[in-house]
Amino acid sequence: MLPRMNRAMWALLLLAGCGAGPAVSHTVPAPPQAAASPSRLASAPGPKQAASPVLVLIVVDQLASWVFEQRRDSFSESGGFRRLLREGTYWPTLRYEHATTSTAPGHAALLTGLPPRESGVFANERLDDAGKPTSMFADPSTKVVAVDGFEGASSSCAVLRADTLADALRAQRPDAQIVALSLKDRASIPGGGKSPTLAVWFDADRESFVTSSALADSLPSWFAPQQAQLKRELGSTWRALDEAWLESHATTPDIQAGEGDFGPAVHFPYDLSQAKHRGKAFRGYPGADRAVLSLARAALAELPSDGEHDAPLLLMLSLSAFDYVGHAHGPDSWESWEVLRELDNELGRFFDELDLRFHERLSILLTADHGTAPLPETAGDLRARPWCGGKAVDPFERPCGKGERLQRAELSALVEEAARSALGPGRWLRGVVEPFVYFSPEVAQLPAERRTRLERACIQALENHPGIAKVFSSRALAAPCPPAEVQTLQALVCRSLSPDAGDLYIVSEPGSFFDPNLLAGRGINHGSPYLYDRTVPVLVRAAGARKPGTVIAQLRPADVTATAAALLHIAPPAGAANGRDLTAE
Repeated sequence: MLPRMNRAMWALLLLAGCGAGPAVSHTVPAPPQAAASPSRLASAPGPKQAASPVLVLIVVDQLASWVFEQRRDSFSESGGFRRLLREGTYWPTLRYEHATTSTAPGHAALLTGLPPRESGVFANERLDDAGKPTSMFADPSTKVVAVDGFEGASSSCAVLRADTLADALRAQRPDAQIVALSLKDRASIPGGGKSPTLAVWFDADRESFVTSSALADSLPSWFAPQQAQLKRELGSTWRALDEAWLESHATTPDIQAGEGDFGPAVHFPYDLSQAKHRGKAFRGYPGADRAVLSLARAALAELPSDGEHDAPLLLMLSLSAFDYVGHAHGPDSWESWEVLRELDNELGRFFDELDLRFHERLSILLTADHGTAPLPETAGDLRARPWCGGKAVDPFERPCGKGERLQRAELSALVEEAARSALGPGRWLRGVVEPFVYFSPEVAQLPAERRTRLERACIQALENHPGIAKVFSSRALAAPCPPAEVQTLQALVCRSLSPDAGDLYIVSEPGSFFDPNLLAGRGINHGSPYLYDRTVPVLVRAAGARKPGTVIAQLRPADVTATAAALLHIAPPAGAANGRDLTAE
């Protein structure tokens, strides 16, 4: 549990942050500086000021560099993104070194400095012992810890094979406060590491934030009152702030072919009470990000005041409403523009509050875990895909053709038929989980010649399927992989494998993707090795760091890990030992 503090100031900030409507942005003025005479300063030195660093590490889920570049001129002057661009340093090009551009591998790479082969986090989902898809971090030996007690299996960081930034901080500064908040366990768990002060995520079925018995015996006492704020968000209606603004900025109509929905409509306003599954729909509303930021404010209010406690603070926030909106509506939709605009406003308010509390101790690092693909149905629309209208090479490798949505059931049937043709009747397939085909345990016992025959037959069948570019045998890509600077398709896939990963790795064609089945047959996904999915922005604002501006240089995930460690005044975890401290250059 976080210890309590004198909360006079933060009570005011909580009222400002939680009670304000989503459309309003304001700046909290700096406190007036009273002139003090030398004699007064000598006789009344005042309370001791804390000096330990405070790092707020923000991951905006699915914020591709190409999307950020498209929208950077539309951000509000008082919003969080414009403020980081104005007061910090901006690197447009962080390239992931693995092919599986999904949330879990992306967060693990940012927080360990390592690709999936070394971090152990190779996908969002894996097959459990019963052959069913489950969260990468699922751990049947744990229990869900909720406000109302324990119930059901939960998650843990047992799958992680490397120390995270949070683990390095805990080892070097045992007194550190480490808080990780997200809608997803696959973000919060690597964010908080093995011993967080608090790490929670949203449970859509319970409609509440929860943690795991692997991380805590109970939720803190201040957590229950936060449910009231969450219930208000769950009962809200999402209305566009300014439909005229959306019409002038978004590159597709309000109701675009291919869009999905979590409720009864695919246009504003969205009434959560009418959603098919309110908890799931909520994740794709701006209120979900507001709920995460509300928890952050409440957690910070529980920290000891600066005069009582001087220890580092790592606050890791993974904000995922933009990702869920993108999955349902696509990155060009009105909803996508609206949710990022509202997040920008919320971050502006939050940064004001952080500055007022932490002053020069504060550093902010913002990045993303992966990019995104355009909605297949926008193919041929040059307003939605302007990169297709000229002869210049697109720096993000964005597709021009209409991609395919790869269906797990179809691919499973295809593999089963190919296996029977190659080997005859038998149990050869265990399952298909993006981006892997898992063979049954019986296949491991086959003679080498028969297993090779099986793999070749399945690979050929899959590569003939629309939307699939290439299929690799995991056995054929044994370690060591090429060094990080080698970014061929084979090298990217090699670094995406892990001992527990599947037997075949499926690479989609540009613009194609595995259907995430959030809304089957509609919306978009990421997960490809192409630059539109692998390239994300990095923004850093830190006292005493390099001058504000844009730096054109290609970054690695280990550079983010190493920079975060430097801002916390610690050595990075071993996986980021070769990363660069970007603030020192």
